[in-house]
Amino acid sequence: MQTLKKKTAGMIASASAELFPGTDLTEDAVLPMLEYPPDKTMGDLALPCFRLSKTLRRSPVQIAEALAGAIKCEEFSSVTAVNGYLNFRIDGTAFARRVVGDISRLGERYGSPGTGNGKTVVLDYSSPNVAKPFHIGHLGTTVIGHSLKLLHEFAGYKCIGINYLGDWGTQFGKLILAYRMWGDRDKVIANGEIKKPLTAAASTSSSPSM
Repeated sequence: MQTLKKKTAGMIASASAELFPGTDLTEDAVLPMLEYPPDKTMGDLALPCFRLSKTLRRSPVQIAEALAGAIKCEEFSSVTAVNGYLNFRIDGTAFARRVVGDISRLGERYGSPGTGNGKTVVLDYSSPNVAKPFHIGHLGTTVIGHSLKLLHEFAGYKCIGINYLGDWGTQFGKLILAYRMWGDRDKVIANGEIKKPLTAAASTSSSPSM
């Protein structure tokens, strides 16, 4: 639907340039003006021409009627002017034909807006403290962060995920102090770990971890 809205905005801008010379209405300016009618009997897409009165120097009714006669698109079964509104009704068959063709052509890239092409985004993950247990809170933010990364990649962004593991915390400070006070470098190298009596001494001499 976004593709059709963008296409419609382009047609409105082109038709306006022909019907009302001297105006500089663009596709990007028209696109946010398009809306979905609250009543389906009015159509599938609508343009309130009141917003164009100042730019085109015409009444909304005149603008809607002029554009209704100028816009032709196979994906619309009708384009009508109603009290200053330009209403579009979608032709389901033509719309489906275009969508199926796009899916076949683009494959897994179908639906990507391409808004991130040529851009880079950095996402900071949960960055848990490595001196503390990994809990459900970390998992939640990590999953959310990775989901955002995948969505941005699908939109065309080059994504850089960062998971900073440098928050060593008070626990490591206590271990370093214990090693300096009671540790034996030669024993650590020989055994690959501090012997149990030394670990126990370090534990009893240090306060509970934060």
